[in-house]
Order: sequence, then C-alpha cells, then structure tokens
Amino acid sequence: MIKKNGVSFIVTVFNKELFIEKTLQSIKKNLFGNNQIIIIDDGSTDDSVDKIRNFIKRNHKINIKLLLQKNSGPSIATNNCLKHVIYSHIKMVDGDDILAPDSVTFLKNEMERLNLDLIYGDWKWDKDHFTYKFQDQKNIKTTLFKNAFEKFLLKGWGGSSNLMVKTSSLIEVNGCDENVFIQDYSLPLKIAGNHHKKKGLEKFRIGLSNKIICVGPKFI
Repeated sequence: MIKKNGVSFIVTVFNKELFIEKTLQSIKKNLFGNNQIIIIDDGSTDDSVDKIRNFIKRNHKINIKLLLQKNSGPSIATNNCLKHVIYSHIKMVDGDDILAPDSVTFLKNEMERLNLDLIYGDWKWDKDHFTYKFQDQKNIKTTLFKNAFEKFLLKGWGGSSNLMVKTSSLIEVNGCDENVFIQDYSLPLKIAGNHHKKKGLEKFRIGLSNKIICVGPKFI
C-alpha cells in the first residue's frame, strides 16, 4: 500500500517518566504538514503512561495514538507501531531524547532531494539535555553513505533518534529483527545489506549528515 506523503513518529517508551513529556514537546515543535505520533509503552512500571495520557489530553488536536504492550523490547515495539503507520516517512525517537527544533524538516527534505531510503544525522549526549542549546548549523552537508553495510558491520555503528527511514523501505525488510532486543544496530544492517539477500535487488540509498538531530541524557 502506498503511504501518504508525511511523517509518522514512532516513540518507544520504557520507564521514561522523567523524560517523556520533554521528548514529546520536542516532537511537537517538529510537526509540519501531514504527521502522526505513535507512542508505544513497553510495559513501564513507573508513571510514564499517565504522563503520556496527560500530554495527549492537553494536545487533543494532534494525531496521537498510544499503544500498550507487555515488556518485550523496542524491536517488537517498533514493529507493532509499524502496523499503524500511515505516512511515507518514519522518524524514530527514543523516549528520553530531545529533537532539535528543525531536525525533521531537514531530514525529510534531504531524503527527498537525494532519493534516500534512510538518513542518519549527528547526535550529542549532555548531562542536562533538557537545557541543551541547539545551534544554527550552516553549510550542513548530506552525502551518500557508500559501503554503508561494510562500515555498519565492522564498526557496530547505528542509532535511533538520529535517523529517518522511508516507510516502504522498512516494510520491504520486514521491519526490525524481533530476535534482536534493540534495533539501533540491526536495523541499519538490514537496510544497508538487503541487496545481498538475492541477485537483482537494488541497493538502498543511505545518507549521512553532520547536522545534530537530537541530544540524549549522558548519564544513561
């Protein structure tokens, strides 16, 4: 099924009561055009769900869906969200990260400009990431990530909140590998190496940018 042009946010949460409201506020600042927010709580034992529900009540005009599952890990959580995605691009966000205010517009524009299946930006860790000051970054470059599969495989490089992926590409590789608890490493491997599965498959296009997309808490 062809998805409508827009961005679906997938937010995975497990015991993020200290962070989730600020994370959702940072997503709200990135909303433009067609969008939806899909939040999945992975069996939290703290007050994460109550804080999410309060955010939804205060922002009832935003298209937000809350899913609940027993604790199964972020890979299964992401795949459960994928079933509800209605837009052409997916922005993944961990439940404790803060997005730069203009990050989503930048990522989607670059994906469209370079016809990318997946794009990675830069990220930072900070001891007080709630007050992190994102700087205006000029002369930002996005380049085609050549030999991405080999580099991912050798260096174990990945990420989640700093990426955007084309929905059709994620569906083509059958989403996250549910045998792997965290998708940060396995997902880029699946997409970057998909063309090795059989002859005739076209290599997915992966972009790499030095723009700071998100900041996370350094102590976690």
